[in-house]
Amino acid sequence: MGRELIIENQRVELGITLLKQAQTWEPDIDLNPDTEEIDRDAQRVAKQLIN
Repeated sequence: MGRELIIENQRVELGITLLKQAQTWEPDIDLNPDTEEIDRDAQRVAKQLIN
C-alpha cells in the first residue's frame, strides 16, 4: 500500500510512514522487491519510486 501511494499519488510522506510500519510488523521485509538487493531504507525506496 505504501509503494502504491508513492508511485501513483506521489504521497511520499504517507508512503514512507506505511513502509516503516510494515517494517515493524516484518523486520526483514524487502521494501522494494523489484530490485536485486534487499531494500530496508524507507526514505531511499520512496525516492527511487518517484523517479
